[in-house]
Amino acid sequence: MPRSDCCGIPLRGAVTVLGCALVVFCLGNGYTYGNMTPYLTSYLRNRSALSSDVRYADTLWISTGSILCSSFFMPILCMAEQYIPSRICILVGGWTFSLGIAVTYFSVSYSFVTTILSYGVLYAMGKSMAYPISLRMAIKWFPGRKGLVIGIIDACYGGSAFALNQIITRFINPDNLSPDQDINNNHYFTQDSLLDRVPYCFLLLGGIYAALSTVGVLLMKDPAVQVENGDAPGLKDTIQEIGDTGIKEDENRDERHDDDGSLSPMETLKTVRFYIIWLVYFSLGVSIDIFYGFYKPYGETFITDDYFLSLVASFAAIANALGNLFWGFMVDRYSYKPVLVSLITASGVFQATLIATEYGGKAMYFIWVCCLGFSMNGIFSILPLIAIEMFGNKYYSVNYGLVHTAGIAFGLVGATISSQSKDTLGWHGLFLLSAGISVISFLLSLILYFKNWTMEKKSSPI
Repeated sequence: MPRSDCCGIPLRGAVTVLGCALVVFCLGNGYTYGNMTPYLTSYLRNRSALSSDVRYADTLWISTGSILCSSFFMPILCMAEQYIPSRICILVGGWTFSLGIAVTYFSVSYSFVTTILSYGVLYAMGKSMAYPISLRMAIKWFPGRKGLVIGIIDACYGGSAFALNQIITRFINPDNLSPDQDINNNHYFTQDSLLDRVPYCFLLLGGIYAALSTVGVLLMKDPAVQVENGDAPGLKDTIQEIGDTGIKEDENRDERHDDDGSLSPMETLKTVRFYIIWLVYFSLGVSIDIFYGFYKPYGETFITDDYFLSLVASFAAIANALGNLFWGFMVDRYSYKPVLVSLITASGVFQATLIATEYGGKAMYFIWVCCLGFSMNGIFSILPLIAIEMFGNKYYSVNYGLVHTAGIAFGLVGATISSQSKDTLGWHGLFLLSAGISVISFLLSLILYFKNWTMEKKSSPI
């Protein structure tokens, strides 16, 4: 049949990657939480029926609820891919998280708890299905360039906040108002003109996400025909058809990624390496959770320009996107081990010194937040590759979901530390504690660096 490629890249595969990127772009809503927090918390305090005493340390439980539910539901909902076509799974996931955002229009006016259920739980359920299956859909076209493909898609995941943060701030706060209420060094908005717009922003975002998710799924296609040599890097022989869904796999994979060597979810849970990876993700996740929950409220303590803080959040998203591309490329070039150690080291150093930005002013704050966005979020590009490297490709979605259950633990720990310790430790103590926790992930990453774990045998106890 006729070739349809450009420079050795299958056009249908490139279009599929674009579709996956559109879906994942919407899932990047999670990275807008730091920018949205002051508006959302202020609205709950002033307009909700039952939550007039809510604080920033409390509303962190909204993002924590999202992390907990995403981590819990991901390995469960991803099993649907074994019985339902991948595109249908992604579409259902996309519409579900879009619905969660949109109905926050109603829930935010009622209570803090109902906001957790819509903006946290319902959104997370959709994300937990759409995200890993979208990644798997994309890398099936380019199994020889998994790091680059995942880096590109995760760049859209993290970089989407560049546009979304600007949409949120320009819509909610077009007059660049500053918080006018100070309670225990926590700054809140009370201006009616700003608060009136908060619920409508959720309707706007929900509509955008539903439309983009639908278009993204329409662009996707499984590699359902035999591909000639050279059509895509890594597809060297025949792509065989598996099941009724048209899922295709490269028959000439590296031995470690062959279906016969892939570990089933139960076998994965019996390995030591799974728990090492789980703990690395857990400890780094606590630091990420604290940073994204508080970097903007912390900035408001010494910067009074809300547009500037929104701009920082947007450029941090760009840094996040570039970081995902960079770390994914570096994994392809050098393997995940040195890259993992490097990104954990960089994120720890910048977290420990973030408190110095109040003395360095706007410029230093801008640089440090962007550097943290560049470094710490690289784990989301590396983690899927580690899951494939350690446990194989056949059960990737479920095994990745099992690793992702670390989010349940770090979400609970991060939110508990923040809500119980923030007032006691202050901003400086909170960020220093966060940096100290990242030391645990650094030490565990050294174990992965020096230990040579491979996919030699299913029965391997490690």
